[in-house]
Amino acid sequence: YENYKYRINIVLELMRQFRLCYQQGINENEFIIPSLLPNDLPDAVKKWSPEKQITISYKYEYLPKGIINQLTCLLFDKLEEGGVWKNGCIISFDNVRALIQEKNPNLEIKIEGNNRRGIIAYVLDKIEEIHKNFYKGIHQKKSYDIVLECPCDECVSSKAVTQKYPYDWLINKYEKKPGWTLRCNESGKEFGISELLNNVGFPKNRIPGKNKKINDAIKSEIQKSIADGKTRTAIDQLFLELRSDKAFDDIEKQLVMISGRFSLYKEKEINDTLTPGDNSKNMINQSLLRLLDEV
Repeated sequence: YENYKYRINIVLELMRQFRLCYQQGINENEFIIPSLLPNDLPDAVKKWSPEKQITISYKYEYLPKGIINQLTCLLFDKLEEGGVWKNGCIISFDNVRALIQEKNPNLEIKIEGNNRRGIIAYVLDKIEEIHKNFYKGIHQKKSYDIVLECPCDECVSSKAVTQKYPYDWLINKYEKKPGWTLRCNESGKEFGISELLNNVGFPKNRIPGKNKKINDAIKSEIQKSIADGKTRTAIDQLFLELRSDKAFDDIEKQLVMISGRFSLYKEKEINDTLTPGDNSKNMINQSLLRLLDEV
């Protein structure tokens, strides 16, 4: 241990980059490793029983081991307190909640609330990022199916099996004939594919996340983290926004360097070897703000 204790920050940085751990709350020295959490369902999951919810399922040929843990790490800043366990998590986003869990061989996402579009796009973007960066075979071959639950009132209120539609099938129909009408076998309601996708909060194109740009709201959130002294949180937030767009490759390389500088700063802080008047953290924060201006 004596030979390696000064390399803890380097190991943590590697674990963070491979989505093996995430920072616990505002404490920059506490981390959670989701794969080591208990299998037991938290009370928040046991009590999950909304009046209405939409379910989206990723159906894999073989569920990638650990994908739910990597997703939990990517969603760390949206996690609900007491809503994380080894095989899933609950997140909150814009007053909408989502329960995400592993149900081998599926990844299941249940969303409650009316304004679903934001949280669905956010979660799907993170899943696609994991496919792209860690499971290239799955990403290239698209060896999974996405299945949407019918959004009619009877289906979203039902506790039993509801009408389901494969996403690719819907898109193929929509691309050939945008006015195509569907009929729910449970309620008998008829609606267009466009209406179904809009009601569920899904885009009318292929998997979202391409050509993503950082919007002002996310920039403000990162700037607030910097202002609050949460430098590591700001770095992680910016990493999450940059990783899924090749247009940001050069910016991401600069961020890696900034992250390395911050790890060295934290190592000195932990070992009490900072010199009086050390201004490193302030300089790192200024570098982050300049980087934000470029995106």
